[in-house]
Order: sequence, then C-alpha cells, then structure tokens
Amino acid sequence: QHLIALDYYRQALQTARKAGNQAEIATNLANIGKIQTLQGYYKEALQNMEEALAIDRESGDESVVATDLNTIGRIYEAWGMFDKAVEYLEQALEIDARLNRMDRVAIRYSSLGLVYKAWGMYDHALGYFEKALAIDKELKNYDKIALRHSNIGSTYLAMGQAGKAIVFLDLGLDYFERNQMTSYAAGTLLDLGRCHIMQKDYSKAEASLLKSIALS
Repeated sequence: QHLIALDYYRQALQTARKAGNQAEIATNLANIGKIQTLQGYYKEALQNMEEALAIDRESGDESVVATDLNTIGRIYEAWGMFDKAVEYLEQALEIDARLNRMDRVAIRYSSLGLVYKAWGMYDHALGYFEKALAIDKELKNYDKIALRHSNIGSTYLAMGQAGKAIVFLDLGLDYFERNQMTSYAAGTLLDLGRCHIMQKDYSKAEASLLKSIALS
C-alpha cells in the first residue's frame, strides 16, 4: 500500500516539477517524506521535507511552514534523535502561537509531550500534555481532550504510577467507547490492563486485555 502511494506521489511530483508548480512540488515532497518515515527511510524523508520547507518558506505561508517543521520534528522523533525533534517542534510551536492558531498550539504541545515521553523525560511530557489539555478544554475539542487524558495516563503508567494512570485512562476510555473510537479504546484498554497487572489485580487486567483484543 505504501509503495502504491509512493509511486503516485512521485509521479505527481514529476508533473508538478514540469509545470513549475511550487506549491504542488512542496505538497508532494511532504507526502513522500511522510511515507518514507513510515518505511523507516528517515534520511530520505528528511531530505524531501527540507526541500519542501525551503519552498514553503519562499511562499511566505507561515502556517504551512509550521506544519513542515512539525513533520520534520516527528521524523527526528521516529529516528530517535529527540533533541533535534524538540528543536523543530519548538519552531513550529513558536509560529503557531504567534499566529494565534490555538488548536495547532495544542497539537504542538502534544507532539512535544510525545517526544519527551519517548525520551524518558516524563515530567516534561506531563507538562506539555497538561498545556495541550488546558487549550483543548477552552476550545471544547472533546476528541482531543480524551486523547490528552489517555496521553497523561500512559505517561503515569510509564512512571510506574498505576493509580494516577488509571484515573486518566478511564476518562479517555469513557469518551472513546461512547463515541465508537475503537482503535483508541483498544490502546487505552491495553494500558489499563498493564496498570492492573502492576497493581496485581489480575482479574481486572484480564478483562481489560481481552476487551482490547476484541476491539483490535
């Protein structure tokens, strides 16, 4: 599936280059970069994203530049280069904050939280997830509120604080189940199962894990 999409975007890129359509060139480079990231070709993905970023900087559309910077940050995260990921994500955050795009600011905070969580810097991760949560509550973005609760819960789980983790995971799960967000519910149930194992409550752990499997 990735190969089919990659071939499509490469053909679209060729067409855009022949036409001299800079916006389409940047868009297709970014799409190629995202697929290459999923494939684990981080160096190639970065090369394509850096070219897309250069084009978008020339266009002067700062909102698109912020999206490019965010994508580059996530590539570095996937590559395990967390310091570089933070560098680019903070640049994206600065632009979105200046443009007062608060929904995007929340996403950037969440992205930074995910990087710091992967980096093992859990206090930093929690701080960013809580900032994202506060904005999403102001915006009444209920899907994102549930995701932030789940993020916070999984971070407490990683810290070995099962009791706190369960409080936040339950908040996320309740919303996911009521709104039939099954993939998110499955992941949250898996984390809840791990929490119950940590607490040696094996009957609850089994129930959560079996429910997660049924939804997967």
